Amino acid sequence: MKQQPYSYFFPHWFGKQHKFEKHSKDVQRFFEYSRGQGYRPYHEEFKGFTRFRYDGMSLSEQLKREWVYDEFVAWGEWNHGGRNIVHFTPELLDLLAYTDVDDVELSRLQAPYPSFYLSLRSLNIPFIEGSAEIVDGVYIEQFAMREISAKAGDESGLRIILAGDYGPLQQQYGHQLGFLYQQSIRHFSLLPYNQQGIDHTVGSTIGYQKEHFAWDVRHVGISQGETLVGIYNSLIDRTLPAVINCLLYLNWPERDVKQVYPPDLPVHLMDRLKSATTKHRKEIAQKQIDDSGYTRINYVGERFSGQQTPAGKSADSSVHKVAPHWRRGHWRNQRFGAGLGEVRYIWIKPTIVNKEAGTPPKGHIYTFDT
Repeated sequence: MKQQPYSYFFPHWFGKQHKFEKHSKDVQRFFEYSRGQGYRPYHEEFKGFTRFRYDGMSLSEQLKREWVYDEFVAWGEWNHGGRNIVHFTPELLDLLAYTDVDDVELSRLQAPYPSFYLSLRSLNIPFIEGSAEIVDGVYIEQFAMREISAKAGDESGLRIILAGDYGPLQQQYGHQLGFLYQQSIRHFSLLPYNQQGIDHTVGSTIGYQKEHFAWDVRHVGISQGETLVGIYNSLIDRTLPAVINCLLYLNWPERDVKQVYPPDLPVHLMDRLKSATTKHRKEIAQKQIDDSGYTRINYVGERFSGQQTPAGKSADSSVHKVAPHWRRGHWRNQRFGAGLGEVRYIWIKPTIVNKEAGTPPKGHIYTFDT
C-alpha cells in the first residue's frame, strides 16, 4: 500500500495553516478574535440563542472566521482524543459506497476511538453538486447519550463533522445559516433511539435529519431555504452511508488494518523509537513523536488494492439480467458466542453477476503502488 505523507491529511495541514496548536493555548482569545463578544438577542424567536458582535468586520471576513473557528473546535476534540487518523484504500471505499446500510441499527455502531478523523478524499464528494470543493473527510466523536437525555442508559451516539474546503459554501450561505439552531449543513448527530426508546436504523435517522433541517429552515423563513434543503439532503445522502459503512467495516471480524507512521516522519524520531530497548524509553520516544505533531495512521483495506470496483455508481437497471453487472453489497446479522446468544454484522461484499460474460459497463480498476 502506498502510504500518504502526514501533510496529506486535513487535520494536519489545515491546523498548521491556521496555527491551531498556538491557539489551543489560549482558546478564549481565539474565540473573541473569531466571533467577537457574545450577547443574547432580545427577540423572542431567538430566545436562548447566542449572537455575536462583529464591529467593523466585513461580512466576508466574519464568515471566514466563523468557519475557521468551527474547524478549530473539531480539530481540538480530535487533538485531545489522541490525533487518530483512519485512511481507507480507494478500492475499499468504492466497495463500501456500493453497500446498503439503511437497515443497520445505530445502537450497534461502535467507533474504534472516542474521537478520530476518517479520510474520504478519494470518494470526491462535492459540498455542492458540480462544485470543485470536496469533502476531505469527517471528524467522528462518540459520546454518552446521557449527556443529552436523562432517559438514556448506556447508549452512545456519534457526532460527525464534514471537513474540507467548506469556505465557498460558507461565504455563499453562511449569513443565512446563522439563523438556524444547527448553524451548518455539515454537522450531523447519529442518535441510537427515539423518544419511545425504539432503535433507529440508519435509513430512519437520515430521514429524520432531513425533516428536522427542512422544518428548521422553513420555521425561520430564510431566503433560499429550499436551495439549502436540497444541498443538505444531497450532502447527507452522499456522506453518511459511506461513514456508516466505514464504521461497520472497522468492527467487522475480517477487517484488515495496518497501523504505521507516515513516510514524512522525521528520520531521527523514528530512529529513537526503533532503538529504544526498554518500555520506558519507547514511551519517551513515542511522546517525542506525539509532541512533534505526528501520529500513526490506520491504513485500512490493503488486500483490496488493484481489485475492480463499481466506483460507487448505481447499477443500471435497464441492463439485461444476463449481462455482467454489479450487485450491491449489504450487512447481514450473524449469531455467535455461547449458545449463539450474540449478534454481529458481517459484510456481504458487492459482487459481479455473470462475470464470465465480460466486464461490467460501470466500474473502475485501480493500479496501486506498494
